[in-house]
Amino acid sequence: MTKQEITKKLQKAGILTAEGQINYLNYSIEKPLKAIKSTDRVKIKTAVYTLCEMIKVGNNTAMFVLFDAFNDNKLNFKYLEIIAENLQAIENNEYIDFIFDFLEKTKSNATSRIFIRSLIEFFIKYNNNDKVIERLDRLAKSKKFSYRMKKHFKHAKEAVLRISSFSFYEDHYY
Repeated sequence: MTKQEITKKLQKAGILTAEGQINYLNYSIEKPLKAIKSTDRVKIKTAVYTLCEMIKVGNNTAMFVLFDAFNDNKLNFKYLEIIAENLQAIENNEYIDFIFDFLEKTKSNATSRIFIRSLIEFFIKYNNNDKVIERLDRLAKSKKFSYRMKKHFKHAKEAVLRISSFSFYEDHYY
């Protein structure tokens, strides 16, 4: 079977678009569901990417699979860090709220700090998103986090607003 024949078959099945791109609306949830539960870092990254693409086209099942991965591993910060590093910005309030709510429930300590920093870097991907700005502002004023973490949230908010760039290594508040 030639490449063209395979492509036509996949397009007929709804797996590929006319442009030859993966049609995430019809993509099966089984493969990313299995991969997100893996211990292999590459499989987890691929699963997060696939799930985010599926969420972008409106697949709510993919969103709940991603949410379950967070909840099932809420104390495994190495695993959560892999997920957070590979999340994509999606203009979906339920998605944004879930990630912020999860962050607010996470205790800030030495083991969770790397995961929290990964989420802060994720939030910076949003340009002028009112929901993200509002939630970062709330975290910057929260009594739950240390002064340093609150500074990071405040500066992340400024980066989302495009007032400044963001770095964990610079002290922006003289």
